[in-house]
Amino acid sequence: EAHIITALPAACEHLVLIGDHKQLRPKVDHYRLTREANRGFDFNVSLFERLADSGLDVAKLPKTGTLVLIYNPVTTTRTPLRLAVSRDNGETWPVHIDLESERGEVRQGREFSYPAIVPWPESRGEEGVSMTYTWNRKRVAYFQISLAELERRHKRQQERAAAGNA
Repeated sequence: EAHIITALPAACEHLVLIGDHKQLRPKVDHYRLTREANRGFDFNVSLFERLADSGLDVAKLPKTGTLVLIYNPVTTTRTPLRLAVSRDNGETWPVHIDLESERGEVRQGREFSYPAIVPWPESRGEEGVSMTYTWNRKRVAYFQISLAELERRHKRQQERAAAGNA
């Protein structure tokens, strides 16, 4: 399945995969190489399943081309849920805020997962994003923020962190 991603031209902006992401999983002959063995190999998980369960989404703002990413920055839990900004087409992500950061076990329902993000239209006059995500496996949360406000919150987080280290 890796050939699907490597064969995409650089000009591709959208990829739509249709079907059941749990269907037609790759067959693996050695149990220790499967997801169920819990050794990190996961060779029996399809590309479609990996993409559907990725826990991230990105939006490109139409006016400046700035990228805004929503994701879980850890691999073992679905908390925190972070927003990050890149002005260099994804090379660096210097601006970020934790949108949700409740501590706790995922098994107890404390998680923020399956995020989706869309840019505001140019007609709105101000750049920003709207997003949804599951909140603690109980509700769908909706949040919107302007790019300017996201950058202000990042600056406040940095100042608090610096004050806490002083």
